[in-house]
Amino acid sequence: MPKLIISAPFFNTTEKDLLKTFEILAKSNADEILLRDVSCQKREPSIEFYKKTIKLLHDNGKKIILNTPLIVRQEDKVFNKFSNLVDIVEINNIGYLPFLKNTKTILGPQLRMYNCEDSKIFEDSKFERFVVPYGLTKEQTQELLHEIKHEGEVFIFGLESVALSWDCFLASFLEKNRHNCQKACFNHASGLNISSLNSIPLFKTMGTEVFSQKAYSIINQIDYLKKNGVNHFRANPHLIFEKSQLGKRINDLKEIIESNKNTENFWWLEKCNGTFYEKTPGYEYVGDKKCL
Repeated sequence: MPKLIISAPFFNTTEKDLLKTFEILAKSNADEILLRDVSCQKREPSIEFYKKTIKLLHDNGKKIILNTPLIVRQEDKVFNKFSNLVDIVEINNIGYLPFLKNTKTILGPQLRMYNCEDSKIFEDSKFERFVVPYGLTKEQTQELLHEIKHEGEVFIFGLESVALSWDCFLASFLEKNRHNCQKACFNHASGLNISSLNSIPLFKTMGTEVFSQKAYSIINQIDYLKKNGVNHFRANPHLIFEKSQLGKRINDLKEIIESNKNTENFWWLEKCNGTFYEKTPGYEYVGDKKCL
């Protein structure tokens, strides 16, 4: 049975609002939930928040993925306290590897696994699958899925991560810096939209991370991915749908990956998927007919 993995919501909001979003995720048909926003430690909520969230997700039968930060922290309290209480840990920085010798792991997208030689670094760890890096073409994705012996997980829908920085993009725009940002991103809970010089909407910055502004979607390729051995599909639907619709849309995604049904559910969305195809600009959307 194919599995749907949902990214954690963006953490530039209050713990009360965050918990409400996790309540929606817990009641949805998603199979696995990522626990953290890993790009900025200043946005990390309290230990008590994580206790409540882990209990909420477990009580609703969800598998919990504790994803490690992109930057190794001298004292990662959340990792130290909860890595043994969740179902699996996703590594996004190789510096966490020594602490995970007896832990089931996923090799996260930020590790950038591009070939079989990369995966050999992790042969002694108990990794169950790897996440195909963002931005690969269809041909590159297929080659990688066949080359690496472990199962690959593919990002199929949502805001796609396209850039990361130790310095905060949003703070710099607001003439602040990372060390004195005053959590400026909390005043931009939906992110800051970035357009090209000729006014084409391209990106959305969420502090230290930049995402596609359009909804990246290759859900019209589910059958193709399944034929290439993919059984885990990741989505980042946050900020694309109204919160009142989030649970229903996650359930729609689950139905799509289970039944290969027609994907016109999301026909009204402004989508992109050009990075999945050769000689196609990333902000463009290649429709069903050209994909087959």
